[in-house]
Amino acid sequence: MSASEEHSAHTSLERLIRVEIAADRLEASLYLAPNISPDLLIDAYLHMRLDQAGIIRNAERDAGVRWIIREYLDRAAEELRRTVITGTPPQHGVDAKLEIIPPAAGDTANTPSTQDAAANATTDPYARTQVNWVAAGTVVARIIPAKHGRDGVNVLGEAIPANPARAINPRLDDFLQLNANGDIIALRTGKLIHKNNSLRLDNTITITGNVDFSTSNVVFPGNVIIERGVRDCFKVEAKGDITVRDLVDAATLIADGSITLEQGIAAREKGSVTAGRDLAAKYMTNVRATAARDARIIKELNNCELHVGRRLTAPTCCVVRGHITTAMECELGELGCEGGGTTIVTIGESSSLTAIIARLATTQDQLDRRLDHDKKKLDELRSVKSLAASHAEQLTQLQFNFNRSSGSMKNLVKAVTRVSQLIALHTHHQLTVQNKIHPGAQVRMGKWTCEFTKPLVGPVRISTDGEAMPVIKNLLTGAETPANKLARVHSQSAEESIRTLTRKLGLDFDAIATVAAAMRAA
Repeated sequence: MSASEEHSAHTSLERLIRVEIAADRLEASLYLAPNISPDLLIDAYLHMRLDQAGIIRNAERDAGVRWIIREYLDRAAEELRRTVITGTPPQHGVDAKLEIIPPAAGDTANTPSTQDAAANATTDPYARTQVNWVAAGTVVARIIPAKHGRDGVNVLGEAIPANPARAINPRLDDFLQLNANGDIIALRTGKLIHKNNSLRLDNTITITGNVDFSTSNVVFPGNVIIERGVRDCFKVEAKGDITVRDLVDAATLIADGSITLEQGIAAREKGSVTAGRDLAAKYMTNVRATAARDARIIKELNNCELHVGRRLTAPTCCVVRGHITTAMECELGELGCEGGGTTIVTIGESSSLTAIIARLATTQDQLDRRLDHDKKKLDELRSVKSLAASHAEQLTQLQFNFNRSSGSMKNLVKAVTRVSQLIALHTHHQLTVQNKIHPGAQVRMGKWTCEFTKPLVGPVRISTDGEAMPVIKNLLTGAETPANKLARVHSQSAEESIRTLTRKLGLDFDAIATVAAAMRAA
């Protein structure tokens, strides 16, 4: 073959055989046109063409060239295209990520009465609380570490850089702690808030609407703010404070902290409010309520049973029917109403301390009976001149029981003395009414009950030390009048239980009260 013929043949082969490289350079293929002479289709030529294109040579390429030649010949010289070599794509790095441990907003397993709630959840729509929280010590999130990538290589032998993995450094508040394992642990109980790259543990949740079937009952170990109201039969329970912006219906509110009802509650004698600290409301109607410390009511108390552990401040409030009890001072706007009806205010009585006295009195009766029984048995056995072995053992046991009961009685005396001091120290008999006391109103102070049969215009202050006749003072003129001149007054037994118990134990309640008064003055 002449040089010109050889050149023509090579030119023809270049048209019939093409090297094709993918756009991403991760594949190289050979294209063989139809009707190439088998004599010209040799692997050395194909490798030369691949080398000219810059394709790296390896075992995959060698095998690919052999396969395409064999396949082309087997197909009787039909057109054929075959990938003969592939590159290695890069393995990009995987960024570190923050994984929230389900449930994302909290841990329903930590809600109070979980077993009861779980049992009732399928039948009681009120019990399916939607508010989740996490307990102290709970793993609330976890940092999944970054995975570093590996560079690739294309068919030209060029490196393809992998995207680097990015670390993550979440912003944590003071109540979350990241440990060496990447776990994020709650240091206190609360609601987990995840926003962007930050985590915080909030001890306040905000309900933007009503507490109703959309939320079910709300149980939370922190503060609860309700932007609207609380519907019938629902329950809101918080370890912190509760604030309700709108009306509360016949619902149950329980807080270890304070409760603020910016509008009020109309409970229809089915709802209740229990505050472990203070209570504030615009008005309250037909509700049972307790405030362990102070209460402040603005407009009205209508047919309520309210127990206040210290002071009730309600200088613009009208109290209509119901029974109000405070341990210390009470200030009202108006007591009773024009239409009559019994409205009772008890001043200087602590319901919690009274309950303790009742339990102590029951214990004292039980100890008395036990001591009498053991003493009689002891006297009987001691009168026997010669005791059998069994009787001697019984005598020893009775003596032991008697001594133990006597020790318990001494402890009871100490407890009664302490409670008596607390009653004297934390009760104060004083009621101030700014506007008017209506007929039908009753004021109870210490052992006295003042029943008003005629209107009494304020501002007036009624006070006593618990023993002496209450005195009514006109705050405008300063004139003081014994209560029995303006109301029907009689003794009643508000303090009889404690006085009876102290007498039975050989104690002097008045002497104890005097000591407590000196402590209060100091």
